[in-house]
Amino acid sequence: MKIYQTQDIRNIALVGGAKSGKTSMAEAMAFCGGLINRRGSVDSKNTISDYRDIEHDRGYSVENTLMYTEFGGKKVNILDVPGFADYQGELDSALNVVEAAVVVVNAQSGVEVGTEIANRYAAKLDTPMLFVVNHLDAEKANFDDAVNQLKDFFGGKCTVLQFPTNAGLGFNQVVDIVANKMYTFTDGKYTEANIPAEYADKAEEMRMALVEEAAAADDALMEKYFENGDLTAEELTQALKLAIDKRDLFPILCTSAKENFGVNRLLEFICQNVPAPCEVADAKKTKGGKEPTFASTTVSSPKPRMWSTPATRARSASARCSSAAARTVSASRRLAPATSSAPSSSRMSRSTIPSPPPRTPTTPSARSSSRLLSTPSP
Repeated sequence: MKIYQTQDIRNIALVGGAKSGKTSMAEAMAFCGGLINRRGSVDSKNTISDYRDIEHDRGYSVENTLMYTEFGGKKVNILDVPGFADYQGELDSALNVVEAAVVVVNAQSGVEVGTEIANRYAAKLDTPMLFVVNHLDAEKANFDDAVNQLKDFFGGKCTVLQFPTNAGLGFNQVVDIVANKMYTFTDGKYTEANIPAEYADKAEEMRMALVEEAAAADDALMEKYFENGDLTAEELTQALKLAIDKRDLFPILCTSAKENFGVNRLLEFICQNVPAPCEVADAKKTKGGKEPTFASTTVSSPKPRMWSTPATRARSASARCSSAAARTVSASRRLAPATSSAPSSSRMSRSTIPSPPPRTPTTPSARSSSRLLSTPSP
């Protein structure tokens, strides 16, 4: 692999709900970039990103997987992020290190819990987003319903850049508003043609709305739009990159990752419109709107440890006993009645305590006589 300059690197995270097709999307991206010559599948347990035994057993991603692909002279670093809500820590860590979140949406179910969680973390970290409506080849795929849900949940920033002409079984065509072309897909490739007349008016209306939304990200581009009523392809690309980076616009694109339809066009869009690490607007991660401060802490050095010997242990035990005795005497003094005339036993001096009688040493004969005297007579 060749050495890439920073401006030729793109860092993205594939996020979204479970079973939305993120792992299949990563696999298709690697195939389009020529890193692999055969696409694996989740069902066959031979994808690049889901290689762990636990992921094979469960049939879904459990940890973040870092991979990459090369496309159009750019290196695209990809993080395949788990979609279940149990793994939000993986999502948080992934969005901290990428320049854009590619939110994969299932065309059959629309906005799901995983979609909302991904948006919440992206908004918290100020990470740009683009939505990809996937599974458009499924029988119950409904692109318009998915777009309406996205706009209801995430606002008017969600802007359609592509729309399918034949969503559902047999899907293989999309109208691209940015390129102003219709693309017909085969496995990993596509052919382009002019937009058919039946879709021309719809495409023109969407394109003007897109140009207006994108131009709002820059005053100079907005002035050109007002003067000319449109933007050139280069100016539109520049406006899109600024709007995406500022989170002023969330593009919506179309794919079928399982059939590898639209993935190469998605890679083209990422390489052209997602900012490189050196192009991201300067931003500092703050807490409560303030720059984080780090208080310095002084760590005191531990006291030297004294080696214990039998003598030091004995002195320590004696000191503990003396301390306990002092506490006992103090407690008894506090409990003793103040009017008592009799001296307290605790106050008696050593001299007032009677001494035991002296013990007379005995001999065997004396002990025998004592036993005889103490034996009762019959």
